[in-house]
Formats: sequence, structure tokens, C-alpha cells
Amino acid sequence: MNFCDINPFVRFAEYIYHNRPIGHSVFVKDCRIFYTISGKADIFIENQHYELVPNSLFYCAAGSVYKIQSSGARLISLNFDLTQKNNSHIEYYPRISIRKNKPVPSIDWKTVNDCEFMNSHLFLMNADDVLEPLKKILQEFSTQKMFYRENSSAILKNILVKLYRYSLANTESSATAITRVMDYIKSNYASQLNNEMLSSMSGYHEYHLNRLFVKYTGTSIHKYILNIRINEAKKMLLTTEHSLATIAENVGFNSNTHFSSYFKQVMGISPLEFRKQFKNKL
Repeated sequence: MNFCDINPFVRFAEYIYHNRPIGHSVFVKDCRIFYTISGKADIFIENQHYELVPNSLFYCAAGSVYKIQSSGARLISLNFDLTQKNNSHIEYYPRISIRKNKPVPSIDWKTVNDCEFMNSHLFLMNADDVLEPLKKILQEFSTQKMFYRENSSAILKNILVKLYRYSLANTESSATAITRVMDYIKSNYASQLNNEMLSSMSGYHEYHLNRLFVKYTGTSIHKYILNIRINEAKKMLLTTEHSLATIAENVGFNSNTHFSSYFKQVMGISPLEFRKQFKNKL
């Protein structure tokens, strides 16, 4: 679905007092927004750490796993879905504790195609302009007048628009990070590359980086690396007499078998057939 299709359903809205000095990882079944009124809290998500200070806002998508710890932060907390599909479930979804080696539950989740942060998380400092709309939602839930959930949903949609506009302002930094990763791959394709290494370089978690990579290049990081290697291998097949094993090693494949198999998958013919068919045509 696209951002314009979002019709949020607010399930829970309340002031909360968070006092858990030692946090543990939890899984959430719906989207969350935390706005810090007073005190401080630390939140850890996707190998990122954010300090929730007064007037800061944190959003995370349904299906997120995070850890929050604080010694007395007062927060506004919103739990919501992006659609009205499950609006018959009006009770609060409790967070599910995630222990080491415990599988993460599955969840019915739709990707927002044209708004990257909606699929992951967003941290915003100095989010004063969303405080009053959040308070209006809290008031709706407090008084529970007729159609209070519908009105809360309309207010929340306006808040999400504000967050979307903020995220667009950060698009340039995302593009810069992707360009930096692409340049590194082009210069180091023969090395053993992995998403964890590249994510450290970009400043994004590896899952988020891969989503950004698909957005900007149309392919995953893994396939991009393999295609760079295949292109370099084609040049070597046509300009050298190196063996397939040497070429495979020189362009970064772990084995000749993997190289030959992927080359045929991409080109439709084996490396040797490619050399035989095109070398004399240079």
C-alpha cells in the first residue's frame, strides 16, 4: 500500500510513566509512538540507540523488536494500526518479551511502498509541533465522546504527514549513504563483503540499508555485489587467458562452482561458452 492509503486505527493512547532501569527486548504487534514529556529514556532498536529526551518523538512499525529503559520518564504512548482491518480489536496489545534464541512471532503487516520510515522506525528531536495534536488524541480517549476513535485517527493521519515530510528532508543523507556503499563495493568487489560490514559504513542497520538499497538501485545489496563481480569476470574472460578458478577468485567468488553457476544463471551460457563465443569479436 502507499502512504495515501493509510487510514490509521488508534488502539491505545495514554500518558505513561516508564520506570524500568534495565530493559529487555520486546516485540510489538502494532505501531508505536512515544513522545517524551519529561525525564529521559533510552531505546535500542536495529542496532541503534536513541536517547528519548523531552520533546523528542520515537516511532516504530508493527513487528519491531526494541528495548526501552528509563528511571522515570513520562511519555505519551500511542498504539495504532495503519489500516482499519483489525479495528474490532480495541484492547491494548501487550508487548511480547523476546529472549535469546526465541523466535520472533509473525505478523500480518503491509509495507508502505512510498514511505520508507513507516516500515522501520524514526526518531525526531524537538518534535514540539506534534505535541498539541497528540494531546488532542489523549483528550479524545479521555472523554470518549461519539466517534472519538475516528477523530483520533484523523488527527493521527495529520501527525504521520508531518513525520513523512520530516523523513523526506533526510532523503538526501540516505542517498549519500547509498552512493558511498556503492562506491565501496565497486572498489572492493573482490573482497569478502557482507551486509553487516556495509551497514557499519553507512550508519544504517543492515535490514534498513538493504531496503534503502532496493529503493535506490532496484536490487538487493547481495545481487548488486554479484552483478558487479559478473561484469568484471566478463572483462577478464575476454581480455585474459586466466583459468575460471583464477577469475572466480579475482572477482570475489568463493568457488569456481558458484561462479560458473551464477554466471550461467545471469548470462544464459557458461563462462567458457561466453569466452569462446565473444572473445574473437573484440
